[in-house]
Amino acid sequence: MRKTHVVLLIGFAAATFLSIAASAAAQPRAIGPPPPHADFVPGQLLVEFRADASVRDMSDVVRGVGATVVRKLPGAGRGTGRLVLVRSSTLGTDSLAAAFGRSPLVVKACPNYYRHVDAAPDDPGLVEQWGLTRIGAPQAWEASVGSSAVVVASIDTGVDYLHPDLAANMWQNPGEVSGNGLDDDGNGYVDDIYGIDTANNDSNPMDDFGHGTHTSGIIAAVGDNATGIAGTGWHTRIMALKFLDFDGWGTDAGAIGCIDYAVHEKLDHSVNVVAINASWGWRHNSPLLREAIERAGAAGIVFCASAGNDREDSDRDPHFPSSFSCDNIISVAATSEGDTLAYFSNWGSRRVDLGAPGVDILSTLPRFPFDYYWDEEEPMYGSWSGTSMAAPFVAGTVAVCAAADAAESMSQRIERILSSTDRLPTLRGRCVSGGRLDLSAALGEGSPSADLVPPQTTVVGCDSLWHDAPVRLRFWAGDGAGGSGVARTRWRLDGGAWQSGSLAVVSALPNTKAARTIDYRSTDRAGNVEATQSCQVEIDTTGPADGEIPGVPLPPSPVVGNVAWRVDRDDVFSIAVNQGESLRVVAAGVPGMGPRLSLYPPGAHWLEGSRPVATSVVGAGGNTLTYCAETSGTYYLDVGAAGANGSYRLTWDVVPIGVDVTAPYATVKQDYSGGWFSDYWDVEWYNRPVTLAVLAVDGPLGSGVDVVETSLDDGFTWTAGQYPVVPAPADHSNDGVHLVRYRATDLSGNTSPQSTCIVAIDTAGPVTETWVLGHAVYRGDTALVRFNLRDLTSEVRSQLVIQSVATGSVVKTQELGWSQTGRHLMALRCDLPRGTYALLIAGTTHDGIGNLWESAICSRYLRVR
Repeated sequence: MRKTHVVLLIGFAAATFLSIAASAAAQPRAIGPPPPHADFVPGQLLVEFRADASVRDMSDVVRGVGATVVRKLPGAGRGTGRLVLVRSSTLGTDSLAAAFGRSPLVVKACPNYYRHVDAAPDDPGLVEQWGLTRIGAPQAWEASVGSSAVVVASIDTGVDYLHPDLAANMWQNPGEVSGNGLDDDGNGYVDDIYGIDTANNDSNPMDDFGHGTHTSGIIAAVGDNATGIAGTGWHTRIMALKFLDFDGWGTDAGAIGCIDYAVHEKLDHSVNVVAINASWGWRHNSPLLREAIERAGAAGIVFCASAGNDREDSDRDPHFPSSFSCDNIISVAATSEGDTLAYFSNWGSRRVDLGAPGVDILSTLPRFPFDYYWDEEEPMYGSWSGTSMAAPFVAGTVAVCAAADAAESMSQRIERILSSTDRLPTLRGRCVSGGRLDLSAALGEGSPSADLVPPQTTVVGCDSLWHDAPVRLRFWAGDGAGGSGVARTRWRLDGGAWQSGSLAVVSALPNTKAARTIDYRSTDRAGNVEATQSCQVEIDTTGPADGEIPGVPLPPSPVVGNVAWRVDRDDVFSIAVNQGESLRVVAAGVPGMGPRLSLYPPGAHWLEGSRPVATSVVGAGGNTLTYCAETSGTYYLDVGAAGANGSYRLTWDVVPIGVDVTAPYATVKQDYSGGWFSDYWDVEWYNRPVTLAVLAVDGPLGSGVDVVETSLDDGFTWTAGQYPVVPAPADHSNDGVHLVRYRATDLSGNTSPQSTCIVAIDTAGPVTETWVLGHAVYRGDTALVRFNLRDLTSEVRSQLVIQSVATGSVVKTQELGWSQTGRHLMALRCDLPRGTYALLIAGTTHDGIGNLWESAICSRYLRVR
């Protein structure tokens, strides 16, 4: 898994940011800085040869201009020409393009442009899934919740295909046998079980940024599973195609490879890919990228593209690929909960088709790379903003429409979605349709004149517990299949004035004990009004806070409760358990993510820093806590708000003595030091094989550890044994950051949730490139020297070597010390004789783990007069 950018950078990048919700204590992850030569990969070119050009002819042309082939893109030439990615170490991009342009066999040549994710800043705070209510999903789901026979290709930073809210909806290649190291289906990729990764040239599209997992959750997080969130389509399958790297950047070559993979799977293997989600872009127009999108259109695949977050008119300043004039593209702007155009969103009356929710959108996040901020076993969700979040609502809608009407053509499906938008004054003149996405209307509402049945509303977050913190309620309304659609939902508190909206917050005033009554009802577009319904929220702020021991007795299972974010971080329940009995608790959010659980022993004093005897871990069913009591007494179950928002549900039971339901506990150590292995990103790099030791225990009352298993990177090929090895072959083929997953199973069959640690391998030395800025200089003057240090590690020891071009001898060396990898600018005083010199960052240059430099290039010579 070779990486080109592995350092986590936070900050400004191309006027584009990422933000994570306040439910997560981490700082927002930002898109990394633009790669060197920010617009395109230097010295690389995408070249399309004529369809009748032979392989030998193509090789002669490439060799004739002094270039080499980096990668063939076989799918790109289906019925047209032959597309290859080439590079040159001697010619610049412009010169390379001119050289290829002189060949009659070349149809066109384009720079290999960079693209980046389209996510924008947001304010901290978790706002649940308001976007689904805004597009009418509750009503639409009465007609269709999507189908597992429908696939959306997520072309992005990859997908956490092991996330408990996505795993069941991941597309898996039926023609590939997992872990056998063979290309079973002959599509050019080995073990492409979930998709491919063109950023690292392998078949493991695991998300190491977070963006692709977030957009995939909006499309197809598993619905109705008592875990996390619901996607637009509950059963839609996600094909994971990664071309954006850890910093959120990728190239056109990678994007084209992913697009053509989806096309081939549809045409050659009958995979029902109905849409591609493309939440990325930049300003450059590439005809070869456009042609790849057109090939997807010819295969009947809708291309859902984010409009960009530059606050610009795309009619005047196009954003690609969303601004391409392809029949299969739907370009999507972002809207707020108030149905206004998001302040960061691009717009365009000709180039942007519609709006969709894109502000504070709650969705899935991967445990990696974010898990180094929290307990590694906590699956993650967060609220992000951007046109990146708007496009997947449309992709999910395409999938639900395809499930409802499989015979419909691609163009008919696009017309259905664009003609059924909810027209908004705030979008008039800002997009082609003048409206915001409406899933329920796209599925076809009944005629208002024929609708005689009122809508029905349910409320989430109302329970029978007493609260000493504000309680959030969410109203979900539907009008039934064929209904005219919900026009509005209204609610009132304690008989007061009616208010409109799908969210109500019941405050908790000091020194108050009262049952607050909330009335609510909805009206459909035919004017039918639902009979008023009511629920009660009980507030008690007169006694001790419910976040303190002794808490309140744990009610019968299931328990529905509410934790208010930032106000009351915990609910505490008491439960009597006898020695040898096991307490088993499963927590799930309704509809958000599950809270963390901590179990404290008898006699624990909350204010004196008592340590829990058990905490929740993640399994397929949600956050699970199991504990076999070592002593009898009253235990205290803390339901924490860290990682939760609003409502939750607990199911629990006490298992009799002698029945082992507690999974083993596994940890990992390094082989040579015996110290705990660091589980955060800034780990030490190694240029040698690394052996780990996985240690597992099953507790004093457990049945004993049966087997320890590990998985390197992919997460679906597991090997028995407690000493996994991360190899470091001399050909550098395993260089990069690796995820070693581990788990243990006891003799009763209880398996611990998988844990993850990070091992970073780098066996290659730095690659350097140097430029001199400006014209010739006189002796004694100062020249500006720009150089780039490329290495997997973050630091390189640098030495400037000045070499006479005339004699080839080294005339001067200058130690530069340790420098961060990346681009640098240096002032060099020229005390050299008249002549021409090559400036190399070379000599004794090596990286932080001792790899000597591999190559040094001087792209422009220093001339001294």
